[in-house]
Amino acid sequence: MPRRPFLDPRNIQVIDDVTAEYYRRKTGAEKLKIASDMHAGVRSLVRSYLAVTHAEWDQRRLMFETCRTMLGASEETMRQWMAGMADGRTEHSA
Repeated sequence: MPRRPFLDPRNIQVIDDVTAEYYRRKTGAEKLKIASDMHAGVRSLVRSYLAVTHAEWDQRRLMFETCRTMLGASEETMRQWMAGMADGRTEHSA
């Protein structure tokens, strides 16, 4: 089955003028805080869903699968990336 594009044009919603103006008035730091909070919220929801649907997973597996789900990565890709992180072979080893 072909993989769906990341952004499906049928799912794009246009915000109203009031909401657009609200975000225009925000500083870069405020916008970044909003985005960070949204990311944390989604991560929490994904982790909670996975914990409920896979009660047999330990905390390490939950963390791995939460990251994998949010990145849309295959299990093999994630394992290679994590191995690189452990060995210091990735650019983003923070």
